[in-house]
Formats: sequence, C-alpha cells, structure tokens
Amino acid sequence: MKKYLKSRISILKDLYSNPLNSYPYKISQRVNITSATIYREIYRMYEEGLICISKEVRHQNPKQRKKYYKLTPEGKRLAKLFYEVDEVYKNLSPLKDYKKHL
Repeated sequence: MKKYLKSRISILKDLYSNPLNSYPYKISQRVNITSATIYREIYRMYEEGLICISKEVRHQNPKQRKKYYKLTPEGKRLAKLFYEVDEVYKNLSPLKDYKKHL
C-alpha cells in the first residue's frame, strides 16, 4: 500500500507541475515509475475523481488520438497539499540535524 501511495503522490505532483505535458509515457519518464504502474494508478485516480481524461489530436499524426490526463479541482487541491507538506518537511530537516548534535 505504501508503494502505491508514493506512486500516486508522484503522479499527482507531476501533473500539477507539468499540466501541458500529461501523456503517461512522459509522466513515467519524469517520475521514474513503470508504465504499468502509471496506468493503474491513473485509472484509480480517475475513478476517485482526482483526474479527468481528454483525447486530443496532436500535429504529428492527425489520425492518432492520445489520451491526456489533467487534474480535477479536487486533484489540484490534493497535489498542492502534497507540495506544501514537502515544503514543511524540507524546512524541518535542518532541525532534525540540529537535534542529533545535542
């Protein structure tokens, strides 16, 4: 369970910081998660209402429609919360080092 939660957080944060480049292959490269995990977690987050799907045609091949994923307002709120928690943790890290020296 912990592994999947880490994957979800990574995917949510990536979609939050890269909203225009939300194709699963690109996400998997940026967050270093296998494609199978990306698709499984995206599907679960879609069912939970954190992600919406859009099919778009890109300029390279007009016949090919790819699925792109975007955060819903709830997904954005959750991703922003994870970023804020990361910031708090980063700010507390020097305090941990200080306590070790006491």
